[in-house]
Amino acid sequence: MKAVNTTHVLDSQELYDTLDALREDAKVSWNQVATEIGCRPDVFKRLKEGSTVTVDVLMSIIKWAQIDDLNDYIATREEMSDLGAGVDQVCIVGSPSDKIGR
Repeated sequence: MKAVNTTHVLDSQELYDTLDALREDAKVSWNQVATEIGCRPDVFKRLKEGSTVTVDVLMSIIKWAQIDDLNDYIATREEMSDLGAGVDQVCIVGSPSDKIGR
């Protein structure tokens, strides 16, 4: 995927922590969450590690988690850098269409 020069990124660790708390409260496994969302279970491992997820998967996660305000999950690159997050800990959201023609 082509590198994107954006000013804001998804704080994937914060999103993962929220999902994990919701999952634990519901007493369900990651596999069950993945089934409900309609994605593969490895999506959550990728989020935890700061890897990318598609926009479609992200939207499904947001809907499942009933997140109304995304501001808690969006940070500037400077904020992530100040937190000591390296590039591998920052999730840039892309879609399959990003790969067309490459």
